[in-house]
Amino acid sequence: MIKLIKIILYVSLIFTSSVALYAEESSHGDIVIFPAYTGNSVADVIIKTTASRINDTCTALGRMLPVEENSVQFVLKSADGKDRYDLYRNTALSLGADGYAVITLYSEGSAFRAVVEFFPLAEEYKEMGFRYSVYASVAENIPLKAAREFALRLKKFPLILKVLGSRGDDLHLVSAGQWYGLKEGTYSSSCGMVRIDHVTRYTAVVQCKGLSEGARLTIEVYPDNDMYVSMLDRQILENTVRRYGTDEILQRRSGSGQELILATCLVNQGASFCLPGYGSFLSVEYLGIENGVVDRAAVGFTGIITVAHFILPSALTGFEINFFPWERDSDKTEEIQRLQYFLWATLPLTFTVSYYSQLSYQYLEKNLLPPLFMEHDTTAALLSTFIPGGGIFYKGYRGAGWAFYAAEMSLAGCAVYMHGTRNGYISIAAFAALKAADILAAWILDPSYAPFMKEVAGLDSVPEFGAVFLPSSEGRGEFLVSVTWRF
Repeated sequence: MIKLIKIILYVSLIFTSSVALYAEESSHGDIVIFPAYTGNSVADVIIKTTASRINDTCTALGRMLPVEENSVQFVLKSADGKDRYDLYRNTALSLGADGYAVITLYSEGSAFRAVVEFFPLAEEYKEMGFRYSVYASVAENIPLKAAREFALRLKKFPLILKVLGSRGDDLHLVSAGQWYGLKEGTYSSSCGMVRIDHVTRYTAVVQCKGLSEGARLTIEVYPDNDMYVSMLDRQILENTVRRYGTDEILQRRSGSGQELILATCLVNQGASFCLPGYGSFLSVEYLGIENGVVDRAAVGFTGIITVAHFILPSALTGFEINFFPWERDSDKTEEIQRLQYFLWATLPLTFTVSYYSQLSYQYLEKNLLPPLFMEHDTTAALLSTFIPGGGIFYKGYRGAGWAFYAAEMSLAGCAVYMHGTRNGYISIAAFAALKAADILAAWILDPSYAPFMKEVAGLDSVPEFGAVFLPSSEGRGEFLVSVTWRF
């Protein structure tokens, strides 16, 4: 009998609120998004797209239901205010929204900066206001980056419900449903543990004592934005690679992967055999880099190392041994002969390192991105597996790349020279550890190229330093230094 009464109350509550619900679903929303148009056609397209992306973000995360555009424009035409922000505020208040967001856009040279501000109106959101800006040279990235930052902030928003109607037995109709990710079940809330039933798209029935129509109920449920943010990150990277990458040229031939292998194993090796060091620079054009700038230091360094490959064993024995590794004489010990074979056999590795050093220099100088950059972490790790410091060069760290090359080659040479001895085994173990560190560093390091840092990495992972002098009335003052690192 009690169960039947509850069912009747549920039906009565939903049925008698049907007119109100229709109004809520058709005109009500939690947030009004205002694009601050400038009159510039290019800027206005970016602003409009940004507003649309933020709207999509609210939908994807199930937080802050946006008011429909038609309703916003209808109220905005009749609203007044002393300035633009006052006009936006009055419009949002007239629409019964819990808050409003304003999107503005500024040009900075050939790039853009969008500023997004969220102004809370409801008491429950008063501590949740925020303001942020995003910067990009690729116009298509502005809406994506703005949406990404908005999603990161919405992750901290709990589910705040408004009581639309009440009936006996502590049953209340609330303004949240499937759109918000709400499901039937028991939840922790500001009213204690509550039971949610009869969930529709925008409403649900909650059983809780002490609530009245118009009251607010906060449920400690937060959106999961990881997949959505990852999707935006991927799209931002795609736009950046499309603008600054070299894959488009290589895809017209055999594809980026095959062309990179051909350039590394054939084109560069042949050119470097003829002109050690400088041949690597001449080979960069094969990968789509025109009018390159030679890295003279790398050319000179490669030339010196190439000479060392041939004369080091002779220098160690006072130039008494035969120049060719396969020619054994009385002055050439077994250890020296092994070292000689090793140095001759690894000369192509030195030419390869020289090539990737030149490529890294070109990408840094010309604001380009390497081939296969959509999977830059995997590509870098694979390169470091086969090439000493290869992945480090690939990500733009030439100094670190040469350091890994020198250390790995030295340890490998020691292991070959002292083969079968305790020190030889120690050298092998040290080489293995260093190679693992090389691969790991290639995987985890962010690329250092300017297009990536500006468009993808941004300033989020870079500490910001600040300093200010605050004078006092006594003629003295304080010098304050701050370091801010977002995490």
